[in-house]
Amino acid sequence: MNNKVNDLLYSSFARATRPREDLRLAQSCRDFESVFLTTLWRNMAKNAGIEIGAWDVLLAQSMGKAWAESGGIGLAKVLYEQLSKSSPSNLSGDDVDEKTFGVPE
Repeated sequence: MNNKVNDLLYSSFARATRPREDLRLAQSCRDFESVFLTTLWRNMAKNAGIEIGAWDVLLAQSMGKAWAESGGIGLAKVLYEQLSKSSPSNLSGDDVDEKTFGVPE
């Protein structure tokens, strides 16, 4: 009896915390993609010989963030799908859609 009550409480808790965890994971994935794209942008500009002095770091950060927010290259979505499968709370990546990441399927 006690085990069934614990299972019921745990499943209720898992369902209640899932949306918040989904949002946190999705935001972390978008942030990672933004950092990745910032690094990519900086290296592309450097190799192309584009230098604007002290502002190039801010420009690269702005470009990386804007690029990621507009859908990026789909890295955030792939990361989310993979990480949600291995999450301790057993999140399913099935509800990933273009609204979450701005990337068309």
